[in-house]
Amino acid sequence: MTSDDPAALVRVVAQWLMHDEEAISLVEDAALWGVGAELRANPVMAREVCESTRLNVRHWASLMADDPHQQVTPSLAGPVVGIAREVIRRDSEGSLASAYHVAKDEAWRLWMQRSFETGADAQTLSAALDLAFESLSSWIEATLSQLGALIRQERQDLQWQTHTQRLAMATKVLDEDPPDIDAAERGLGYKLRGAHLAGVLWTDASTPDQAALRRAANTLRTRADAPRMLAVPASASSLWLWIGSAKPIDPRILAEATTDRTMGLAVGGPGIGVDGFRSSHFEAVSAQRLLLRSAGRQFATFDDIALVHIATQNEQAAHAYVSRVLGQLLSADRDLLDTVRTYVREGHSVARTAQAVFAHRNTVLSRLKRAEQLLPQRYAANSLDVGVALEIDHWIGQH
Repeated sequence: MTSDDPAALVRVVAQWLMHDEEAISLVEDAALWGVGAELRANPVMAREVCESTRLNVRHWASLMADDPHQQVTPSLAGPVVGIAREVIRRDSEGSLASAYHVAKDEAWRLWMQRSFETGADAQTLSAALDLAFESLSSWIEATLSQLGALIRQERQDLQWQTHTQRLAMATKVLDEDPPDIDAAERGLGYKLRGAHLAGVLWTDASTPDQAALRRAANTLRTRADAPRMLAVPASASSLWLWIGSAKPIDPRILAEATTDRTMGLAVGGPGIGVDGFRSSHFEAVSAQRLLLRSAGRQFATFDDIALVHIATQNEQAAHAYVSRVLGQLLSADRDLLDTVRTYVREGHSVARTAQAVFAHRNTVLSRLKRAEQLLPQRYAANSLDVGVALEIDHWIGQH
């Protein structure tokens, strides 16, 4: 770089930061580290932290690229406010500040590194770094100040308080036996002494929509013919729900509730009483974790993923097992893998497999013959292991 204009140098680095995916990912990772282990372990919250961070980085960098001397105002976009609301709701305001400051430190490290790589002279470089650092620091503090004021104002809203209280009560019941079940039921507005089927609904973290989640929950309750429901916003883009039913839900109902392609739904198994309230929820969360890793799949029940959930408690060993059992078949196309998996799930019925995968019977037979050639052992002698390995690959494989 030959220009001796500090503002020009700032513009160059800002343009780089706006468009460098690797750099933005590193800042996202820093924010996740700063927000703390508890929130980082929640897959939906983690996605919202990353989305908020990405929006913030690009907001600041784009305005610096436009005019490095302007005062950058905070961006209070939906995801930015949403994750701040959830962190503060959990009485973790310190975690919010930590996430912003740790992300800021990483962004500044990358900014300095890129600035030095431009080859600018020392005087220009020093002035440009001063300009950028002053802008970044004041913008971070202004953003935290405005977010804090906004959320504190929202806390005065009665509906907000109701959601907060219900989330706190539901979390307490999940963590420990309520000393007074009657009081817990009154606080939740939901009967704990009875049957439960829990679910987790979520939308894309970049477009949080609690109204859409509520509509999906109501569809689920109505179609399942459940007498009661508890629905609690668990984050800006997710909803915990329990319906008073002991019957498994037909997959067609799950599909009807998730017609919005940006929505996901995970459902636990039925349970009874407080223990069932807990177990069904934790099963739904387990199903959600695998769904978030499975591109293109919108809904699942715990029964769908129970085997994979158990088999992947040691994920490194699970991947090694899959590779050993499937051999060259693991590198086959998705149609072939899905056909063999369906063949196992359909009790080795070619007719039912053909119907399930929308293929001709002869096509299914041809695919099964090809799979037999790719497997390291004859299928007939190893069908159980092949079925388990295909289930694991279906949910957490690299396809």
